[in-house]
Amino acid sequence: TCLDHPWFRKFEATPPPLSVGVTQCLDAFAQQPEMKKAVFLLIAHMCTVPALEELRAIFTHFDIENRGALSMHSFRDVLQRAGMRNLSVERIVHALDQDESGTVEWTEFLAAALCVSVCNKSRLVDAAFATFDKDGDGKVSLKDFADVFARGEVERVWREHLPREVEAIADVGPGGTYTKEQFFKYMSQRMTVTTGDKLAAVK
Repeated sequence: TCLDHPWFRKFEATPPPLSVGVTQCLDAFAQQPEMKKAVFLLIAHMCTVPALEELRAIFTHFDIENRGALSMHSFRDVLQRAGMRNLSVERIVHALDQDESGTVEWTEFLAAALCVSVCNKSRLVDAAFATFDKDGDGKVSLKDFADVFARGEVERVWREHLPREVEAIADVGPGGTYTKEQFFKYMSQRMTVTTGDKLAAVK
């Protein structure tokens, strides 16, 4: 019968819970500076790294309306099924809804879930750097970051907070610039997350 079609069966099957590794990545992402989270989202948009099957299976199962986005209720359910504490759940939910749409889109979810694995991939970090380095001189400035992030409804917020955010990259160089090497080091910094009552270092 038509109800035996795989499209219908996907809603009946219970997806696997998020692995400890993935929940650590989500928690790590939630604790990163806003600019670094925005860069991870940028990388996710251009990323050619195959999405983990478990992530797609979970996301697709709860994306009942096939919108490419999960409601906050559904996403909380995913995290709670993985055994995460309420405080961690709320921190992650708030961090992943980057566009404040009230939903978590696939790209937002992917950016967080893969943040640890992509931050040390020079090809992907270099591609992100090239987005800011429009003239290709191997250096970027506060203005270069503002040109990418400070747009539309969030322009005022980004312009207010960007000066403090870029200070975390490194000591500013001549002309108020940062090098590609400094940017890579900033993006690949080791992440330490709290899992339950224990600290876990995530590389």
